[in-house]
Amino acid sequence: MIDWSAVDIGAEHEAALRAYLLDGPAAWLTIQDDLVVPQTAAGYTQMLQAAFGVAVRRRFSAGYEINQLIRYVADVRLLLRKSGKDINPRIGESLIRRHLGDPTVSEDAKPVEAADVEQETVALTTLLRFLVNESEPSSEWLDEFVREVADAARLWLEAQRTAAAR
Repeated sequence: MIDWSAVDIGAEHEAALRAYLLDGPAAWLTIQDDLVVPQTAAGYTQMLQAAFGVAVRRRFSAGYEINQLIRYVADVRLLLRKSGKDINPRIGESLIRRHLGDPTVSEDAKPVEAADVEQETVALTTLLRFLVNESEPSSEWLDEFVREVADAARLWLEAQRTAAAR
């Protein structure tokens, strides 16, 4: 169990996210040791979750249609297949819907088995890279995006701390 009161989002997390978005998973090889221990990995993981949420909300308006999400995930999968890769479409669509606050997607639907967690992680990181890359980010765009993500991650951490204090 993660002690969220001991997790902070700092400049190292912002730099790691920026590097990940620019260079992909290879950028995180230098922080590999930090990702092994759940307590230290939590800040990086939360930055990825927050980045996905920010990117999804930027891409899809509040009045989105389900078919837009299905089409988006299908388009990503078609592009991925060119490189022999794929993501689970139900997981991808569910992730997007959860981050948009769709009340019909239950929090109970989150994966609990290791294989499901891995599939969700692959879908989240893959979709995140596509969402960011389609924005054709400039350096200024990326800086602003990472700041917004860090702020969202800090807000989430504060909510966790408040809930734990009750």
